[in-house]
Amino acid sequence: MSGMQPAAASDVRFSPNFDLSASLTDVERLFLQSIDALVGGDLRGAEQQLRRLLETQPDFSLARVILADTLAMQSGRASKPQSLEDPALVDVLQELRYRASALASIPPANAWPLELVALARNQHDVIVVDVESHRLYWLQRDDSQNDRLKLVRNFYISIGKAGYGKQREGDNKTPIGSYRIVALKDASELPSFYGAGALILDYPNSVDRQLMRSGSGIWIHGTPPNTYSRPPLASEGCIVVANDDMLALLQHDGIQNVPVLLMSGVQWRTESGSDALAPEFERLYAWLHQRLAELPARDQVTATRWQESDGSIYWRLEWAGQDGHSTPRTLFVRERDNEFSPVQPEPWFLTSLDRQQSPSAQASSPSHSAGGDESDIEAVRQHLLSWARAWSQRDIENYFSHYHPAFAPSGKTHDQWRRSRLQRIESRAAIDVQIERLRIVVDSDRAYVTFIQRYRAAGAKELRTHKSMELQRMKDRWWIVAERAGQ
Repeated sequence: MSGMQPAAASDVRFSPNFDLSASLTDVERLFLQSIDALVGGDLRGAEQQLRRLLETQPDFSLARVILADTLAMQSGRASKPQSLEDPALVDVLQELRYRASALASIPPANAWPLELVALARNQHDVIVVDVESHRLYWLQRDDSQNDRLKLVRNFYISIGKAGYGKQREGDNKTPIGSYRIVALKDASELPSFYGAGALILDYPNSVDRQLMRSGSGIWIHGTPPNTYSRPPLASEGCIVVANDDMLALLQHDGIQNVPVLLMSGVQWRTESGSDALAPEFERLYAWLHQRLAELPARDQVTATRWQESDGSIYWRLEWAGQDGHSTPRTLFVRERDNEFSPVQPEPWFLTSLDRQQSPSAQASSPSHSAGGDESDIEAVRQHLLSWARAWSQRDIENYFSHYHPAFAPSGKTHDQWRRSRLQRIESRAAIDVQIERLRIVVDSDRAYVTFIQRYRAAGAKELRTHKSMELQRMKDRWWIVAERAGQ
């Protein structure tokens, strides 16, 4: 599902059975109490609650609309809320629909989202965004309750104006998947449009790149001045929250590096995620144990698992660096037919895999292969040598032919990347590209390679770059589908 259609007025329902949760903000609690009073026929009580609310949040447009309805009903000018019949207020009605169902969307006490399989011992927070119910759930480990999770905050969000299921840059959709907060920006660093600040997510991740998704700049951010909240479908793909909610997140110590799950219809379990998916996690951990020389203990790993729209299942595994403070190790894995395969693994994983499978190999060897059929490995090696040769000969079309037609590095479309590469290659009178210390791992129709790229060009100093690539076999040939420079 890539989005939703606006609700008709008749789809909006009020429920008088409010069991108000402590995880709601004061503003939302007051709003829901006013709706409760309105549904119960207590127009005076609804008016008082709404006026009290608007004293603290005068820019809450939805509350103003409901107050106008309430006053009209009190005066006898209307027998029911007139906003329900106004086609010009479709955005307001959508927000009303999702806010009115907020309480029904609150998970049971101590519930885990099914997609969170394990939470590392040193990880205390996790954010779960349900793009269908338009709610953000901020959960924390409850050490007093045998490491169960407690719901700290729970608030309304806006998502992409075209819904969710992001595929390409500019499609105005919010992505689905497992992400992490990699940076923070406060209001002083941003235009006023972003309100109180922003949390930067690591979209696109390795799964997004493998699935040829483009675009960048997916944030959780606040609202513009004089705007308490935005309609449910309003952004270019970001998650938008009220500024008070944004400040609560920004001011929380340790919010950076917190996992963020963007899901369509979150499933909740009252047992821990690791209990619910223990067999799958055990199999995956055993698979890792065969491949990593230094594997963290199970309780040091955060594991998330989700299903893509095509039915394929992916995992994101993370654990702290060796010193406990460096950037977390991250590994994406695809699960298919009870088998696991890495997704665009970082060079550290391939190096560890190489050491595990070939402990006697010398680091200085010109080429080394680990895993896969020898004929497949040789085909990949020849493809890379041909790629380097075409680049050296400035044979532009031959060079491009080594890449998948949909190849699009992060932040660029395929056409933008082609233009950039064409300009750079043609600007040099002579080029020489050599591949050294090549390592190749073949897993079915995927190949993962690391090497040192030695680049020399007329008028420029020699550059030696660590590079990793992922290749995919399609129609009996190999294509470069992902490329990354640096460790």
